[in-house]
Parts: sequence; structure tokens; C-alpha cells
Amino acid sequence: MIWRIFFLLLLSAPLLGQMAAPDFQLQDHKEQSLDYQEARKAKYYLLFFWHFQCSHCQQGLAKVEQFLKDKSPEDIQVVTIFPFAHQKEEFWAYVQDSSNQLQTPFFQHATDYKATARRAFALKGQPPFLVLLNAENEILSSGFKAKKLQRIWKTLR
Repeated sequence: MIWRIFFLLLLSAPLLGQMAAPDFQLQDHKEQSLDYQEARKAKYYLLFFWHFQCSHCQQGLAKVEQFLKDKSPEDIQVVTIFPFAHQKEEFWAYVQDSSNQLQTPFFQHATDYKATARRAFALKGQPPFLVLLNAENEILSSGFKAKKLQRIWKTLR
């Protein structure tokens, strides 16, 4: 039990570094395997686990989008991950709708309908859940809220 608490505290640390991200698989809208690092090379990858009907997730996405507009960081790729298998069709319909804020080149969308990412990062409870990785697939920060992204970004610069 104590080692679990220690591990959870370690995962929620502001900047971890040097801890390799676990292996996981994501899928695109055609249910094909998606390698988020191949689609767009970046120095940093922000994994944003969310649900399209969650108001906290919507607020978090808006904060991330505002951060991207303000900072214009060309070296970050945001991968929005929908971790629920039972609503994947509704998720993709929501993403395709051009009236929401998800139509930005910084956002890459994926599903985790096999739950490999959820298990790999030990996700429990409700989203949003954010993980920041570097290009070497090391966890820099995990378990933070979108409003802390700017502070974490400053420490990386």
C-alpha cells in the first residue's frame, strides 16, 4: 500500500523527467493504430484524456487552446484522448463538428477504446487527466490541471 502511495505521489510531481512513459496504443477515427509521434514531430507531447460531455474537460481544453494561441509554441503537440469505448462514435461525431474548439492544427485526436493508455497511466476516476511527455517519450509531468500548463511550460524554457 505504501509503495502505491509513493508511486502516485511521484506521478503527480510537477516535473518528473527521466521516467519513461509506459507503452500504450491509440486509435484514429478509422480504428487504425495511431502513433502520435509519427503524425507530427514535436519536442513535447501533451496527452489530454477527456470526455466530450464533461464541462471540466471543456474548460480544460479551452485553457489549453488559449495557451497555444498566446504562446504559439510550435514544438508542442496536443493529443486529445477519449478513453471510453462505449461512446467512441459519439466522440468522433463531436470532434468532426466544426462548431467546437477542436479544429486547430495543434490538436490531434485519438481514442483509447482498448483502454491500454488508461491502464498504462493508471487512470482512475473522471477526466480530465493531463500528461506531458518529451520527444524521448519520458514523462515530464503527470496528473496536472490545464491551468498549470503555463507554469510547467515556463520551467521547461
